Amino acid sequence: MKSLKTITKNSHLAIHLLSVLLFFCLLYTLLFSTVIFSGQLLGPVDGFTQNLPNFYSPLTLWTNLLFAGFPAAAYPQVGTWYPISLILHIIPNSWNSFVICAYVLASCFSYGYVYTITRSKLAAFVGGITYGMSGFMMAHLDHTNMIHTASWMPLSIWALEKLRHRASPLWLIVGVSAIAFSILAGHPQIAVYSFGLSAVYALTLGWNAPIGRGKYYRLSFAVVGLGVGLAAIQIIPTMELSALGLRSEMTFEEFNAYSLPPVEAVKLLFPYFFGGSPLWLYDIPYHFGSFGSSGLRETTGYVGLLPLMLAVIGLLSRKSIGIARFWLCVTLVAFLLTLGYATPLSSLVYHVPLYNKFRVPARHFIEMALAVSALSGIGVAAIQEQLVSKRLLMRTVLGSISLITLVLIGIFFSSNAIFSRIEEVASQTQANQFTLLPWYNPALGIPLLVFLIAATVLIVWFQSPKSQLLKSFLLLILVIDLGSFGWFYEWQYSAPDKDQLIPTVSTSHYKKILIDERQRMLSTRGSEATLKQIPSNLSRLWNVPNAGGYNPLILKRISELLQIEASGIVPGKEWANVDNHSLDILATKYVFMPKLPPTLTGDRGFRWSQEDMAISLGSGCGNPHPNRVKLRVPERVTANAIGIVSSLGCSTGVHDNAKVVNVSVTDVNQKTANQSLQAGRDTSEWAYDCSDVRPHMQHQRATIFESFPTRRDESTKCQGHKYVSILPLNKLDDVKSVELEYVGSSGADIGIQKVSLINNETKQSYPVTEISSLLANTSRWHHVEDIDQTSVYENLRAMPQTWLVPEVVSAKPDEVLRAIKSSQLPDGRFYDPSQVALIEEPLNLNAQNFDPDATAKIIRRTNTSMEIQTSSNSPAFLILSDVDYPGWQANIDREPTHIFKTNYAMRGVAVPEGNHVVRFEFEPLSFHLGVGISLASLFLLGYLSFSLRNKYKFATYN
Repeated sequence: MKSLKTITKNSHLAIHLLSVLLFFCLLYTLLFSTVIFSGQLLGPVDGFTQNLPNFYSPLTLWTNLLFAGFPAAAYPQVGTWYPISLILHIIPNSWNSFVICAYVLASCFSYGYVYTITRSKLAAFVGGITYGMSGFMMAHLDHTNMIHTASWMPLSIWALEKLRHRASPLWLIVGVSAIAFSILAGHPQIAVYSFGLSAVYALTLGWNAPIGRGKYYRLSFAVVGLGVGLAAIQIIPTMELSALGLRSEMTFEEFNAYSLPPVEAVKLLFPYFFGGSPLWLYDIPYHFGSFGSSGLRETTGYVGLLPLMLAVIGLLSRKSIGIARFWLCVTLVAFLLTLGYATPLSSLVYHVPLYNKFRVPARHFIEMALAVSALSGIGVAAIQEQLVSKRLLMRTVLGSISLITLVLIGIFFSSNAIFSRIEEVASQTQANQFTLLPWYNPALGIPLLVFLIAATVLIVWFQSPKSQLLKSFLLLILVIDLGSFGWFYEWQYSAPDKDQLIPTVSTSHYKKILIDERQRMLSTRGSEATLKQIPSNLSRLWNVPNAGGYNPLILKRISELLQIEASGIVPGKEWANVDNHSLDILATKYVFMPKLPPTLTGDRGFRWSQEDMAISLGSGCGNPHPNRVKLRVPERVTANAIGIVSSLGCSTGVHDNAKVVNVSVTDVNQKTANQSLQAGRDTSEWAYDCSDVRPHMQHQRATIFESFPTRRDESTKCQGHKYVSILPLNKLDDVKSVELEYVGSSGADIGIQKVSLINNETKQSYPVTEISSLLANTSRWHHVEDIDQTSVYENLRAMPQTWLVPEVVSAKPDEVLRAIKSSQLPDGRFYDPSQVALIEEPLNLNAQNFDPDATAKIIRRTNTSMEIQTSSNSPAFLILSDVDYPGWQANIDREPTHIFKTNYAMRGVAVPEGNHVVRFEFEPLSFHLGVGISLASLFLLGYLSFSLRNKYKFATYN
């Protein structure tokens, strides 16, 4: 009989679990159906440019395809050891399933926890839906690792709750797995938040644990400790990478980036009020962008209006009061942390080790989402058990109405400020469409309608809490409530097509060249590049060797060498400078960039470069600058005028109509047209209208191009200006250069922000930029072709992947970097990377009779190894254009040799004369240490589970 009861109980449990799983699979399949059944991918923005390539690319410890070499497995967002990723990685076209899996797991685990503390299936469904469909989870869909990490948070809490009541070996394993998987899922920040929440939960609720305080604390410590130990295979290499990365240290300002401004807390009730979706329901022009601080993705914590009412009921009811108070505290603390600068708490937690390595405080909305899901479940269970009076219900509803009314009043009184802010980020036409009338503004109207329906259904269901129909209506309204934000978010209208994963014809062409010649490419737009510009990190998926990439943990030295941002964008012009060898030594053969820089149109209809140039001429203001600059024009254009945007500095003594700059425009036939910029007519003092400057001015104010707010001192605020002048020229058919020479007084200087060549006959204009000028240097750059709006340039000085040099120069790291970017060695000699290696350790090598026929040929290469055949009649130094990183080992003819950090970020070894085979292998100690700790933790987990099982059997038998 006992066996039959056990079988029946287990079968009921299996049916229960299966039905929950099927329910949430169906829910999220329907939710995302518009994308998954239309040949698209649940991967907008970062999902497409970073997470999806990581998911589909081969799993390896090291990749040669990004950043001139990168420890792929050490980067957590690759998810190399994440079991869910490992399983689905081998299944073709499984990306959408991988994304949906995070939501299903999040809801199932939340369901399990809420069911455990309430024993109500309806309450558990409410909790599961609230967490899985919360604004945080929906807004971060493109941060795939983040939502996967967040999905394990409720499971770790669930396991700790189960262990409070029984020392179960099963739940010990589950808890350890939840902690480990949250780390392996690949988002350290959310994993740390999950770890912290779990620790606080155990400490707080373990004080009165039914199994005994000491026993529970020991079990909790084992869960957390073994979970971290099990994930050591990821943690140890990631710690090593982080120490060498761009974010090894974070300032207080960086730490608080993307915090929630208190005024934007209104998004908890009206999530799209500060901007949002262009889909039909929210189709108002001013909502296309965001006039809030930083958009929706990072500052959205919408948890629904119905869950908030249920959470209040759960808190004020008599059910599970200890747990309810715990989750109330979590809600309050998490919300305060999202505010960043706005509270003193931010300054306090900034000093917490490890925690202070993460930015975006608004991501604490994930703990708040879990807290509200638990409280709303408690509220549902309390109503079902008739622990809630009608008075409490009505007070909750009326209190909610009062809160919403107060928020609306606050919005109404702030309408002028809101209107001004919209004007700053949108057009006047869009700003004029701003309205507070709910029937014209769906960002206000939809939440109000949802609230009225939710409150009505809640009141009706309260009258008959056992009604299956009303239960279904309650869940339906909950889905509609949360879906009013989530269903209209970015994944819906920015989902890429599957066809975008197929490389373009031009990409395949350049890929073949680069692989054959063992060199690399670079896209200056990084993750923001178009498909034809080969964006990071799709280049890895397409097997295209890339000197850049998109990675928050980019190595600091590579970032400094290329001046590349974590997003992969290479701003400015430094990389194209004739004296800069950064791209040369990284074997970067091709650069892909937008055909034309972003432009803006001035009042007269002429186009200007959107980005200002950083040209200063003259020696005024105590800062000496060159007196002359020459800008090359890569495209031959016809011009009969030139437009210049400029501003003088320290020029109060410059008289009206005084010449300050001579302008010479030359065509391919050496025909020159000359003009001049004059003070008062063409340009003026930038601080002309500041109260401490205006009385001293001796020239007029020229035509203003643009004004900007500035502060002269603590008390003086004023407007600074840039000025525009259109100077007529004799017609030139093929302009090749523009030369600007400062001829003003020595006490002043001039900044040149923009230059455009103008053809008044055709009404066309061509912006001249510093980068276009540098790329017109045919001794350094060759314009290969234009592919639609993409320009491809060949770097004529790109080195091969490996080469031999006769001389080594030892210098400090900053001296090495300066030499690479200036072409000047510390001793003043010219730096030629084909002849000299720069290292940071003592080494005496300067072959006087260097073999001109010396060769270095790669004979075998994998992701983690390389063999090079060298041949030289004299000693030499072998340079690799590959990044140096801990774990790389080298031997010459099977005899170990020392690897020198070469050319600031690369590898090199000294080789004797003769023929030799140099072998490099990647054997990182961090990986082996991590594997050892993970295996030891797995063994210890098995031992503890077996011991607990035997103790439980013995206790049951006795």
